[in-house]
Formats: sequence, C-alpha cells, structure tokens
Amino acid sequence: MKQFSFKKNSTTFIQLSKQFNRVRSNKCILPECTPEQKQKQGYLFSLYVPQWSGCYDDYYLLAFDNYDTSTYTLIDVGSNKAYAVATWFAFFLPELSINQASLYTYLSSTGKLSYTCGSCDDCKDKPLPRKNTKQNVTVNVHAFEPQPDTVVVLNGVKKWMNISDRSRSTLNIYGMAVSNYDGKVLFKKCNPGNEVCSLDVSKTTNDGKVEIGVVTLDHFADQHNLSRIDVLKIDTEGYEPFVFQGAKRLLEEHRIRLFIFEHLKTGAWLNTSLQTEVSKLTKLGYICYIIGKTGMILVTNCWSDKFDVQHNNLLCVSSRDGALLNSIDQMRLNGTVSGICEERV
Repeated sequence: MKQFSFKKNSTTFIQLSKQFNRVRSNKCILPECTPEQKQKQGYLFSLYVPQWSGCYDDYYLLAFDNYDTSTYTLIDVGSNKAYAVATWFAFFLPELSINQASLYTYLSSTGKLSYTCGSCDDCKDKPLPRKNTKQNVTVNVHAFEPQPDTVVVLNGVKKWMNISDRSRSTLNIYGMAVSNYDGKVLFKKCNPGNEVCSLDVSKTTNDGKVEIGVVTLDHFADQHNLSRIDVLKIDTEGYEPFVFQGAKRLLEEHRIRLFIFEHLKTGAWLNTSLQTEVSKLTKLGYICYIIGKTGMILVTNCWSDKFDVQHNNLLCVSSRDGALLNSIDQMRLNGTVSGICEERV
C-alpha cells in the first residue's frame, strides 16, 4: 500500500512554507474528480482499518517548519488530557522538553485518571523534529475543555508546563464548551479524562448534568483580538458541525488557516452528513482531506461514499494560503488526486 515519504518531502515542505506570510491568492477553483478518480480514492481509503484515520499522526505540523512565521495561534477545542497541546509544544518549542511522554509521566503522577495514555495511545507518539530551530517562535495556545473535573487536571498541566515563565509563549485553559451560540449549556458529568462525554444529555439524570459556559469561536476571536488562527483542532464527540456554525465569520474571512476535525456518527452529525459539511467548506474556499497515519486523501470535489464511515478525521486548509496548501498537498498518499488549485477567481 503506497504512502507518502515524510523524509523525502520534508525539504519541500520547508521551501513552500517560507511563503506563508506573503500575499494570499484569491479563491481556488478545484476541478471535479472524474468518476474513475472518485472510485479509486474511495477504494484506497477502504483498504485501511478504521484506526488509520481515527488515530491519525501529526505530520501536518511539518508544513509549519519555516523561516518566516514567528508567532502562531493554536486552538484546541476538546483538549481533554492535553496531548495535542503537548504535541504542539514538542514541535514548536522542543527546548522546553514538553512532549507526549513527559506529559504522560506527569499525568500518571497525579493519580487522577483511570486511563492516562489516551484512547489513541497518544502518550506513545514521538515528537516530530523541527529542523528550523534557529528561528525563535512564540506559540499562543488556547485550550477548551467542558468537563469541570478534567479542567482541574488541565490547570495542573498548565502549572506543570510552566510555559509563560520559561518562554514568551502562553497556554490558556478555558472550562467551556465551543458551539454555535454564546451562553450556558448542560453537559454530561464525567470522570476526569473521559474522552466520550458530550453535549448529549438526553439520557442523563439531573444529577448527572452540569451547567457550563459556551462560546462561539467568532465571539472568542473578537474578545481576544485574534486576527488569524494557524491551527484549530476540533474534537467534540459529535458536535463539530455546531463549532463550524459558530466560526462562520472566521471561515468566511479565511482567518483559520488549517483545521482538523473529527467526524463521528453521533450528536449533531445525525442531522447532517460529512459530504454536506465538506461541500459547505468547499464553497467557502477550503480544501479538505481525510488525514490518516501515513498520509492524506483528497475529499473536496472528489467525494466517494466509502468515505462515509462511522469515524474518521479530516484536515482542511484555506485555499487562499497557497504555500500552506501546497505543503499539505505534498502529504497525500502517493498516486492520489491533488488538491492544488488549477484556477483562481
């Protein structure tokens, strides 16, 4: 089974990524795949086990190993045990010695979690090496987690990481949900670190619910003067479409450069479909791929019903950010259709 070569393409990623902050192009016009191409894309995806995309790797970060960008804004919606946060700091700020393994050691020492490693064995992931270590970067991370008991754990993680005292970077923890409105919402009570609790309280007793704050990303970005979000990760156990709705303006203005979201056939996904949501994002000018352990498969304008599985993860990138799109497109599985724009308007 073919896959792309991380080692072979890493230099290309860096070269293309050097253009990140230059003037961005207009909306991309991506041609529709032929029926034969769609069939092939779907067939290739069907060869992989569900965990291939359900537990993807974080090689997309290689697209940010460049010389021009010095400050990054990263948002983690559904932070849980903070393994995504540790992965980001391990890549951008390796000198802090924060990584998946060290986070696991800390979490284990607290004795607060029944399962510490993460549902995808996140603690076993190795940090991606960043070649451009001469470039000093500032990373501002905003992590959202709605479970109150897990927020307590995350505040401990923040104290342990001690980011602000050791660098110019920041880590901010918000005990809130992210959705399509601002206000309050009922959330299911869960043990700390539980990875499957969500906004679905339909079968939950009153004693099993807790009221928490909820915010849209549009409002949050206004509050915190975020002109750009470099990476957004969304894992809300079935309520990702609500997060899209609450980020309508950010998406329309292409202020989100790259985002990864989980598709899980539950919650809000029962009233929409992956094909529908990708189509909406396509109209806004985003190019989306299924992301897996060994590469990506283009979904935008190349839909196959074989993509419509119970659980997978997608990565979408702004087509106006040409250099970033080119870098990400290099990460496709070998022999699959490219998402590079042939025409712009």
